[in-house]
Amino acid sequence: MDEDAPRELSPVDGAGIGWNEEALTISVPNEPLHLPWHQVAWLTAEHPWPGLRLRWRAAGVLHSARLVPAQPADAGAVAARIAELFAYVRANIRGVEVAPGWLDFAELEWEKAEWPMEPTRDDAAAGAFRTSAPPPRAGPVIAHRTRRTPLEVLLDWLASRPGLEWRAQPIEIAATTTHLFARTRRGVVKAPLVALARVDVTKDGDVVATFGRKTRIVLPHRQDCAVATLLRARAPKRPG
Repeated sequence: MDEDAPRELSPVDGAGIGWNEEALTISVPNEPLHLPWHQVAWLTAEHPWPGLRLRWRAAGVLHSARLVPAQPADAGAVAARIAELFAYVRANIRGVEVAPGWLDFAELEWEKAEWPMEPTRDDAAAGAFRTSAPPPRAGPVIAHRTRRTPLEVLLDWLASRPGLEWRAQPIEIAATTTHLFARTRRGVVKAPLVALARVDVTKDGDVVATFGRKTRIVLPHRQDCAVATLLRARAPKRPG
């Protein structure tokens, strides 16, 4: 069966995704979709959250589309609607393959933390110096991404774009055997490595790591980055 190029659709909010016992309806401006269930082949809650990928058959062609919220404020409503859709399909519709994707992961937020390494002169200059030793529970640091050089700061600023905003990028990153620590402009935060759900690499070599359902950290491309190597090695294997 032939397959056409995938499309990207943006429902206005969660109400843009509807269904009944006969069909799935996606209401988007200029491109409404009304798909009888016998045409729908596959649904997955696709990262990044709250994406939805669907495939359907029509006239001997396999079509594909990805749904994303039209506005960031719509993300929560769209995610809740996708969860309801998957529950309905599992309980009532046969013949549609369902892949849970981000639905398999719990919500997770960054946790405030202390930096797991001894303070340096750079820390003191930035006002982050402290006299106490790192908390013993942090464990040994096994990978470290140092602060950006002035040239990297300039290049990252020039490359800033939605999803890779310059001000949202971590200043410094360290990993222990159990956690990833990030020094940000708002302080130090951490996430458990066991919650690492996915690691993607962009065409520019940037590494995007997702913890839990939607908590992300972006590492702009850097040659031989120990933290990026660690994250890629620890990422769960994807089906297929």
